Parts: sequence; structure tokens; C-alpha cells
Amino acid sequence: MNELKKIKFAMNLLAGGKVQQAAQLSAQVLSDGSGSAAAHYLACEVAIAQYRLAQALEHIRQAVAIDEQQPDLLLRKAQVELMCRQGLQAQDTASAAAERFPDDFAVQLEAAKVFRECGNQAGAEAFLLRVGEIAPENPEFLFEFATNQYFQGKTDEAEKAISDLLDLQLPLKGRKLLLRAQLRKQTADSNHVESLRNYLAQPLTKAESVNTYYALARELEDLGEYSESFAALKSGAASQRQLVNFNLADELKNVNDLIETFQPASFANIPDSTSDETPVFIVGMPRTGTTLVGRIVSQQQGVKAAEESYDFTLAFSSVINQYLEANPGRNLNPLSAALEIDYNEIARNYMNNMNGMYGEADRFLDKTPFNFLYCGLIKKAFPNARILHLVRDPMDACYAVFKTLFSKAYYYSYDLSELADYYAAYRRLMGHWHQLMPGAILDVHYEKLVANPLDVSKQIADFVGIEWAEQLIEVQDFDEACSTQSSAQVREPIHTGSVGRWRHLEAELEPLRQRLKAANIVDDSGNPVV
Repeated sequence: MNELKKIKFAMNLLAGGKVQQAAQLSAQVLSDGSGSAAAHYLACEVAIAQYRLAQALEHIRQAVAIDEQQPDLLLRKAQVELMCRQGLQAQDTASAAAERFPDDFAVQLEAAKVFRECGNQAGAEAFLLRVGEIAPENPEFLFEFATNQYFQGKTDEAEKAISDLLDLQLPLKGRKLLLRAQLRKQTADSNHVESLRNYLAQPLTKAESVNTYYALARELEDLGEYSESFAALKSGAASQRQLVNFNLADELKNVNDLIETFQPASFANIPDSTSDETPVFIVGMPRTGTTLVGRIVSQQQGVKAAEESYDFTLAFSSVINQYLEANPGRNLNPLSAALEIDYNEIARNYMNNMNGMYGEADRFLDKTPFNFLYCGLIKKAFPNARILHLVRDPMDACYAVFKTLFSKAYYYSYDLSELADYYAAYRRLMGHWHQLMPGAILDVHYEKLVANPLDVSKQIADFVGIEWAEQLIEVQDFDEACSTQSSAQVREPIHTGSVGRWRHLEAELEPLRQRLKAANIVDDSGNPVV
């Protein structure tokens, strides 16, 4: 078998999940001494499958050095750099590929995706505009461009791209219909409710119906048809719950294990890291105002914002995994290991990730809601960190979560009972962190913030240690892109329009209220228990 056949066979083995056999064949190809780009590409793919990203990056670098004329190699290098949280380098690599192949729309499109994955929507736009010149009717381009323009607040451009895409009459319209519904508030004179209902009357795949139901629910809510909106939402959520692999019991056990592991004595015995960095973490349930507060803080000069990332999770999990590998036979698990690891290493890993993705900064802002799980680890890694915890009316918070179709996260959100139980667990854990670290976390109440943004923003600025100015609350004037579910809302002046919205659906949300009442979170009227 010649080298090319061996490489093809090894790639097929990888595709079939036979990583060890592929690794053996890859090692054999490399030992034969040809040193071809294809051999190093295979070694890169094997290393990725083995979660050895540093090795993968070295092999793809060698592949590119051997054959610089292959755009696929350059783009794969950018993707691996992203996996290694070297986002700035990934953008440079993607730019190099795009410059080398300016008339290849596929290369330009992939370069745009790299920039998008780095949170650089403005940078991605330049490549997308080039694609628009080369292949203006390419469906993938039109969807990418519409999304890019939406995140940058360019609603008219996004709407035109979605309209052009839908005019192509392609199958599987659901995601496009949902994006269209999110672009602007629908009115009685301008909406797509009837066409959405007609589309849902056709035979659709489950995933396709999910997106369309959420689009219909969004538009009906805009029109004030709350009961009909909820009916569509409930249908979409029920179908989505069947599509995701989620075990609530595992999630609840994880929360309980965190509480049991980080008890006062064991927590006090963990040495703080020596890091003097002062990152800001915004945590809480999603859809509770985390993006709004993020935009208030990130307007301060010297603060560099990341939106939602896994960088802290990556930082501590890599340290814990290495510790477990170095201590076999001790019956350690990740949480027991977390009591023994060196939190200086977590701090270094995290800062390396953030610097690699976003460049150096006086301080970073990390707006990742689910980091509420790790408040204790954050403070051990960064004793000077500032943690802002968004608190919102429980019924409003849960309704806002339930009506959102998330991308690969928050799987508890598609069933009201599971949502209520997860919310109760979240509250228990946040109560535990407050008791464990008095004064380390500032609760920012959404309702107080939108009712009195001047005073609450001053409180936030004082806690974080930034200079307060009145323009911090003029979030609608902040022209940075926003890639979260709140992209449209944060381009409006701060308002109270979302407060008490669940009251439009008191009957429909009664099972949720009952579940939260049983957990002593709300009372008979659905008001928060203080």
C-alpha cells in the first residue's frame, strides 16, 4: 500500500472512530520518512482525535510549511489555532489564505467563519463582502452575511440577505425564518405569521419544525398574542427536548457535588493563586441581563470584553486532567482533584487563552453566564477578580429562558419542570458561594438596574473598580457587535418593558410557578420569596 492509500485508509479509520488504529498507521507513514504535507495533515487529525492539540498544531504547521499552495491546509491551521485558543494567530492565518486566493469564494467564506468564531464580526464582514461580489446567491453566504449584519446592528442589510435567501426557495428554511423573526419587532401590518403557519402545515423534519415554531412564537408574542405564542413555543420546545441528549439528574448531581466538595474548611485549605490580575466575570442564568451589564462595563477604557466562551472551563479542566493523569491509583475525581491542584496554573492557562484570543488588555471581561458554577474556582485562581451575578425575577427569568432556542447549550430550557428544578439548583449553588465568600460577589438585580440605571451602574462601577460616567448606561450608542441572544435588545435604550412579562401567561406558566413555589423561590402570586 503506497503512502496516499495508507493516508486515505487512516482517515477512514478516524471517521469510523478507530483512533488507535489510525494513530498506528499515521506513525508508520511518518516513520517511512517522506515528510509529505499529507502525512503531517493526517498526524494533525489523529492528534485532534486524541485531544493532543499542541501536537496537532505542530503537525499542521509543518504541513503548511511543506505545501503553502493548499488553501485547505492554511484554513485547517487557522481552525486548529482556534482550538488552541490562539484566535489572533488564527485570524492572521485565515487572512493569509484569503489574500492568497482572493477569487475563491469558499476560501473567503471560511476566513469569515474563523473571524466570526473569534468574535470579530467586523473583520468577518470584509470577507463576506468579497464573497458577495463573487457568489452573491450562494445560500451559505447569504445566511452568514445576514447573521453577521444582525450581530452588528445592521438590520436592513440582514433583512435583505434573509429575503434574498428565502427567494431561492430552498428546502429547510427554519433557521432563516427564526433569524428573520428576531431581526425586528413584528407589527399587525408587517409580520409573517400566516406564512409560518402554512409552512408548519407541511411535513417537516423535527429540527425544521423546531426553528419554525420558535419563529412563530416570537412573532405572535410581538403581536401580543401571548396564548397562541406559548402554544407554538411549547410545541417547539417539546420537539427540541427530544433532539438533545440531556440528563437533568446528572446536572443536579454536579451542583450538589460542588456544594459538598467546597465546604468552608476544605475551601479555606486551598491556597489562593498569586495572580494579581483583576478580570471581571458576569455570571447567572442566561437571559437575565448579563449582556446589558457586559456592555455597561466594557465601555470603560482598558476593559477588553469576551462574550460567551469556555475559556475558564478549558483553563481549569486542563489542569485537573493533567493532575489526574499524574496521580493514578488515588481514586481522585475532578472535584476532589480541584481541592489539590495549583490554581496558579489555572490563572496562567486562562490568561494565555484570553491573550491568545483577544490580545493583551488591562483587564478582561468574561460574560459567560454558566460560570456561576465555578465562582469558588474563579476566586481561588484570581483573588482580585470581580464577580457580578445577575439576579432577575424567577418567573420572568425562567420564561425568558424557555422561549429562547439556544445553540448547543442550556438543554434544561426545553421542559418547564426541568427548567424549574435546574433554576432551584442554581439558586442553591449561588447561595452557597455567597456564604463561602462573603462580599466576593455582587448581586445585580435586573429590575433595579432597568428602573434606576444611574444608581445601579454606579454601584457596579464601584464594585468593579472602574471610573463611572453617565454615558456607560447609553448602551444603545455602543457600536460594538453583539453575538448573543440579546443582540437586538441591547441596541435599545435601557427600559423596563421586559419586567413582569410572564404575567401575560400566568395560566400557561402555572406548572412552573408551582414547581418554584415548592422550592420556596416564589409565593402564591408568583412573586419572589425574599
